[in-house]
Amino acid sequence: MANDIQLKTSPDILRRLCVALLAVTLALPPLLLAPPAGARSADKPKVLLVPLQRGPNVSGLIQPKIDEYFRTILAMNRKLSVVTIGRLGSAPVKAAPRAVSKDPTIAKADKALWRGKELLEKKKFMAAQKAFKKAKGWYEKRFAQLVDFDKYVEALLGRATAYFMAEYDDNGEDALAEVIILRPNTVLDKRNVPKEMLTALKRLQMLYSRPEKGRVQVTASVKGAEVFLDGVLQGTAPVTINGLYRGSHIIRVVADGTKPWAKKVTAKLTDQMVVARLKPSATARTPQAAPTKPKSLIGVAKAGTFNKRFRDYAKTLCARHGLAGIIMTFIRKNDGHYDVAAFLFNPSQGHVAELEWVKIDTQLSIMQASLLQLEERILQALAVFPRTRIVDTRSRIYKPIEPKAVAVKPTPSPVAKPQPAAPTKPVARPAPYRPKPKAPVVVAPAPKPRPAPVRPGTKPRPAVTPPYPAPAPFPAPPVPPAPYPSSSAGTGGAKPVPVQVKPTISPAPAPVMSPAPAPVAAAGAQGSIGNPTNPWESPGDPSGDEAWYEKWWVWTIVGVAVVGGATAAGVVLGTGGESTPAGFRADVKW
Repeated sequence: MANDIQLKTSPDILRRLCVALLAVTLALPPLLLAPPAGARSADKPKVLLVPLQRGPNVSGLIQPKIDEYFRTILAMNRKLSVVTIGRLGSAPVKAAPRAVSKDPTIAKADKALWRGKELLEKKKFMAAQKAFKKAKGWYEKRFAQLVDFDKYVEALLGRATAYFMAEYDDNGEDALAEVIILRPNTVLDKRNVPKEMLTALKRLQMLYSRPEKGRVQVTASVKGAEVFLDGVLQGTAPVTINGLYRGSHIIRVVADGTKPWAKKVTAKLTDQMVVARLKPSATARTPQAAPTKPKSLIGVAKAGTFNKRFRDYAKTLCARHGLAGIIMTFIRKNDGHYDVAAFLFNPSQGHVAELEWVKIDTQLSIMQASLLQLEERILQALAVFPRTRIVDTRSRIYKPIEPKAVAVKPTPSPVAKPQPAAPTKPVARPAPYRPKPKAPVVVAPAPKPRPAPVRPGTKPRPAVTPPYPAPAPFPAPPVPPAPYPSSSAGTGGAKPVPVQVKPTISPAPAPVMSPAPAPVAAAGAQGSIGNPTNPWESPGDPSGDEAWYEKWWVWTIVGVAVVGGATAAGVVLGTGGESTPAGFRADVKW
């Protein structure tokens, strides 16, 4: 009967059995070949990765991209087990430092800063500008106590953004210039700011692209004091700061057991000396240079202070959490590219090694290749610690870079191509100048003066020279002198010999003011010519005045005398026959 029994299977059941068999076949080899969980974790070293820190000339948008990409590359590596600070926990290894009370002015500035950000999101631009301005003023009053200098920069940038959003471009550009002085390589998100702000940013970066040549040397009264420039650690005093951009900068000096000190300096062409005189604080604070929490490693990686206190703490932290090392990275901007440096702390060696730098272009086109190269160097350092690259002092990657002066090549002036000369037309020459003949000038003879009439019975008067210059008279012929009267005594009646006198001619320019001698009339002449201007004047008066008997006042006196005499005679004659005159009577007849 058993042979008669036939098993009937449907096609659906066979299909399901084949799928289950295939799944078991694929899953079984990995389970058989995989090592135990304990062995897998023991083979991969566990390292702590500190977030990437940036220099002052690196944009805040570039840093997160590179940090996230590098962390992803290390997490995908099968030879490493990467942990972050957040996964370690915040439990302190050592005793926590004494809490330091926060400055009330800085607390008010922080509130005003957050208030300005909220108003800016609500598009209340002018109210936001006022809030940012208050925060800026309060921060400036407490530069010495301001540890996080980036808050001050955020207040300046927020104020500039509010101005541009409110279309006050001139005020916004002035506020943005303060940001460029402190952070020359500022990058703005074009999606959140207007185009006018991006244009102003490019113009200001070109304007402040060259640093001043002057240096600033900072010294402190306390040895080993830390010097910060615009919130960036420059080293321990004494320190020389180069490459300051034009404008005002903030120098802050701090030391254990003293009050912080700050001063605003202006970049110049000449060198400057700044002396920080630190005063002891009322209550000496607990030294905080040695980190006490894993988060404090971020400040160490940003400042580059890998001193003994850091190494002691890092060694304790690695022993507590089973770490094979601590990886810290730093990025700065150089000419046309970024420099990325990695620092590895090895707890068994107790030292920090600085690995070889890698370069990333500004466009981040070779970022993946550069970070893979940095990953390979970290793996080599974990396998064999490079003692030749141990860091005892601050690395030079933390030092600011002096930008190179770009030589501007003179642009050659365009050379004009020679053009064929156009045919020239014959130029008509002007006729030679010929002066016109002048007409002869005919000078008419001067009219002869008419003889003035002479009144009968008057003597001729000599001619009077006019006051104005007159032409010199022609010489007159010599006149013989009059014969002398004969006399019995003296000459004995002899005639004198006539002497001819040559007349002298006076020069024409000099006027003759003296009267000329009277000419002697010839025999038989009745008279002579007097003054031609007044012929009725007497020729005998050389002065030209009238004779005394021709004066009017002479005849007036004579008339008065005659009238008076006649009147007196009448009075006398009328009273001659009377003893007692009865009255007065006078008859005057003329």
